Amino acid sequence: MLQSRKPFNLAATLLIAGFLALQASAQMPPKNNVLRETDESTIDEKGDAKFTGVIVFPSESVYSTIKSNFPNPNVLVRDLLGSTGKVWLKDSNVTYDDGRRAVQVTTTMLGAATNQRNKWKVDVGKGTELLHVDGRFAVVMNVATKNGMVLVESGKIQLPASAKHVKVDRESGFLTYDFDREPTKGDVGIDVDMKVKARLMPALAKIYGSSDFNNGTFWTAKTLFTNTGAADITHLKISYRLGDYSVWCPNTEYSLVAPGGHVVDLYFPLLSKDVADLKSRTPVDLEVKYTYTDAAGKEYSDTSSKRITILGANGFEYSNLPDEERTSAWSDVFSNSPLIAAFVTKMDDPVRAFGGLVAQVSGGQPGGISDEGTIKFCRALYDLEVANHMSYQGSTSLTTENGGVAQELKYPRDVLRTIPAPASS
Repeated sequence: MLQSRKPFNLAATLLIAGFLALQASAQMPPKNNVLRETDESTIDEKGDAKFTGVIVFPSESVYSTIKSNFPNPNVLVRDLLGSTGKVWLKDSNVTYDDGRRAVQVTTTMLGAATNQRNKWKVDVGKGTELLHVDGRFAVVMNVATKNGMVLVESGKIQLPASAKHVKVDRESGFLTYDFDREPTKGDVGIDVDMKVKARLMPALAKIYGSSDFNNGTFWTAKTLFTNTGAADITHLKISYRLGDYSVWCPNTEYSLVAPGGHVVDLYFPLLSKDVADLKSRTPVDLEVKYTYTDAAGKEYSDTSSKRITILGANGFEYSNLPDEERTSAWSDVFSNSPLIAAFVTKMDDPVRAFGGLVAQVSGGQPGGISDEGTIKFCRALYDLEVANHMSYQGSTSLTTENGGVAQELKYPRDVLRTIPAPASS
């Protein structure tokens, strides 16, 4: 299992994505293309953080366009504040500030800092520089360029009292620190709240296994562990399994969870090849097992599970937004549309064989290198399709359990394998 991440700078990352999409559609001239985010956060001894972020837009025209297209600012940063995001937030508030030409986000981030290998870690984003440390205060900055936009992020982080050995690793993006605290003793207890993606698509199996794709929002499970006891929990080990379609993933271990503290753990399953053979929707239990010890060294263990659905191998769901977060906008109803590209399987043997046949018929002309070669290749492709009676076949429309839009889509190999036999003379 890959490490869960809780970046402080996610709000601006999401905002710049929305801004770039608007810029492309409206052909906005990037005269002033610097988007600035200023953050302040206070991390307590349990690892939770009070966070305030202010994102200032480059110009009044850009700000007005954003506000017009996103009248509800919560929608603009939904991947941060909504249930589909990676972090676990509470008491969140997002507002527009016309005077400052900005969006302001305030929230409480549960488990912002976690203790692993006896060191506290906070994800501040890859490439972040530690500019200054003054006692318990750390000042960080990150400057990035994306599609012509410059994103400047600066943050002031107040760490627990007596914090020491403060460092930032630019490669991993983690700020680490130590601080002295007295271990607590007494009864222990743990509460587990697991959110899951209700439906998985076999075509996206590789995406589900990646914590980097789309900033990690395609997790299959997001679990909040809360220490409800009066004593420290140590050596919290967490593992997941998705029925018969994955093995138990390697343990992720958290060295310490203080009383009232939280850990947010994400699951990115490595699905077995068997999901590609599913013909219809299949229910499966997603299980999480965990063990931990108390101050006396006594070990406790338990499990929890939720049932989800794996669609058939050809199934595609057009939106993964939960009902309470989805608007009627096309971008919400069809939020998964770009992922249809997963059905383009150019390395499949039937596709490669057919491509080789087209190249042979076209005289070996490689398509895409010259106009002449491309025309010959496309003409040969068309002629072969006509000669083999290949035609467009509409996909079967479906609905998901919550009434969402879904379809049964064909892979290229499906089309090639169902070419009708020639009529007998």
